[in-house]
Amino acid sequence: MDSAVNITSSAIEFNSSNCDIDLYKVRVYSESLDLLNILKNYAVDFKDVLIYDQNSIASLDPSVGNEPRLRYEDMILYNQTHPDDYLMPYLIFDVTNTSLKNMPYKKAVKVNGATVTFVNTGLDRAYENGELLTKIKEDKEIAGILAEQGEIAAIEEYYKHHCPSFTTTAYEDLNNTGVTLQVQGTSSEFYPRRNYKIKTKGSDKNINMYMNAGPFESAYKNKEDKCHLDAFYYDNYTVGTTKFTVKIDYMESSGTYNMGMANFVANAYTKHPINDYNSVGAFTESKENYEVATSYDENTTYYELNDAGKYKKLADQTIVNAENVGNYYIAVTTYKAYDWPNIKDYRTSVQGFPVLGFRKNGETYTFLGRFNLLLDKGSDEAYGFKPNKKISQKFLGNKAVRKMAECWEFSDNGRTFCSFRDPLKRKEFSFSMTRDEMRRAGMNTEGLVFNGDERANSKGCGPIVTDSYEYRYHTDSDLLDYIYDITGGGVTTEDLADGGYAPEEYSTPENRNASLFKKMENWERACKWVWSTCVDYVGKEDDLINKYAVKQYGENATFVHTKRYSAAKIPTVEETILFNPTEVTMAYDDVKNNLTQAGLTEDILKSAEWGTVDGTDSNGNVIYTFSDSDVFRAYAKITGYVYVQDLDKVGTY
Repeated sequence: MDSAVNITSSAIEFNSSNCDIDLYKVRVYSESLDLLNILKNYAVDFKDVLIYDQNSIASLDPSVGNEPRLRYEDMILYNQTHPDDYLMPYLIFDVTNTSLKNMPYKKAVKVNGATVTFVNTGLDRAYENGELLTKIKEDKEIAGILAEQGEIAAIEEYYKHHCPSFTTTAYEDLNNTGVTLQVQGTSSEFYPRRNYKIKTKGSDKNINMYMNAGPFESAYKNKEDKCHLDAFYYDNYTVGTTKFTVKIDYMESSGTYNMGMANFVANAYTKHPINDYNSVGAFTESKENYEVATSYDENTTYYELNDAGKYKKLADQTIVNAENVGNYYIAVTTYKAYDWPNIKDYRTSVQGFPVLGFRKNGETYTFLGRFNLLLDKGSDEAYGFKPNKKISQKFLGNKAVRKMAECWEFSDNGRTFCSFRDPLKRKEFSFSMTRDEMRRAGMNTEGLVFNGDERANSKGCGPIVTDSYEYRYHTDSDLLDYIYDITGGGVTTEDLADGGYAPEEYSTPENRNASLFKKMENWERACKWVWSTCVDYVGKEDDLINKYAVKQYGENATFVHTKRYSAAKIPTVEETILFNPTEVTMAYDDVKNNLTQAGLTEDILKSAEWGTVDGTDSNGNVIYTFSDSDVFRAYAKITGYVYVQDLDKVGTY
């Protein structure tokens, strides 16, 4: 045979003495096959030619090591020529008018003013084919609209609540602020392909989402308000969102572990925790009533009744005095029982579906990969964290639900905080942990930047506990973001001011840390309770108490004397967290005898400043001064309960 490859019977053999062999096909190639050739080769043997057509819209991109990439123009052509076998929905990130003109590459980089376009190919095709009307008649949520308002209104309502196509550009002749793009994820931040968070609320506080296809195509072109989306709805049974996370799942090629498991859990476990609270009457609804003021108090807010019959807060409160107070009104808040409706609309997990992603810069489209378009973990409304402002929790003093709801998640499982264990094995679990305490416990502090009161996370901006936990929902989210990372976390002092915070209150590390511990106290209390149930360390005194923890070391070393608890007596919360200061006095002869027993001479004792109490430290521990380290070692050996605090001298003396 005239070929680059010559196969002989001695080179390839198919034989078996144990079975019959039916050989259907053997292929030999004169060159190695790349990925696309392998796919095309597979498609040739497949009866369905669609696989071949679909693979044909990809090509090898030499700029990224011949990685296969879909071509946007060919994808559009394929969908046009295959009306019954269109590809999955897709996203277009238009960064042409942004300062970066590219996608963000790390968390600290925000891309403002981008345009995001979502195209739901299946929904738009169903509308074009007239299939939505059939679906509407089967949908109990829309049936009432169909009967009362007709087919057009029903179709629009159905389309709006089933992942509608939209763009974040208002209209061609309007200048809106677009959307914000940021890298999402901790470890995934450094992968070649990144996840992205999309916030559709612009700097003008407007939700920039406009339905531009299906039954709203004409409304969008004609600049009608009805094409505006106040939220994106995954389906009729989910509360809408204004935030998305698009996950490429770089380390998990199936793309199902995160999204797939979340969807599975939501379908398998349909009961929302709100049901339990609602069933016992835990919710109330507030109402503002206005009564004529009968007494004057300078701290009271007064209202006036205007000509329109509305109660308005007085612009100038100083005009009210004891004589004229009866001319004005005060607000009195009352509460009544509230039965939370439509609890089924809320999610207990994220929700999503796969999409193709493209970056647009000018007229150039670059394929980014296949993403999952998900509810963001910060889609507060969708999880029931942020209901109507008037909904309150009866058993917590009628505090607004959106103010008291919290949700926390683990962000770094490498630290013991995420195991509900105190890293220092303290009797009383605490989020507060200094560098000295960490080093005494043998923890690695490399890479941590310490400032202020010696508490720091990996960014050197807040307590180290913030490396382990991050909020999913908290009413003070902007403030927490600022404390987590004041150098590049995306929240500025201007943002704080806009949110009603006083930036000057958070100008020092001490103030930021104190504020964060306050915001995390509910979560700390929960973790503290879990730790209290752990019996692993009961009776293990040396694990509970650092026998030697150094504060200062030198010729005039300062050491802290503390009471040491026996294994049989673990201190209670009422007594102390770990250490209870004790007054210690020792007669000279007793000290001398003890030193002798320790193998030290009286000369060492005479050279020491012995029996002088130098006061107490911030924890109330008694401080003694020694002029000789050998005396200290002797004292430690004799008493067995010296608490040392030196960074470089940690160990047994």
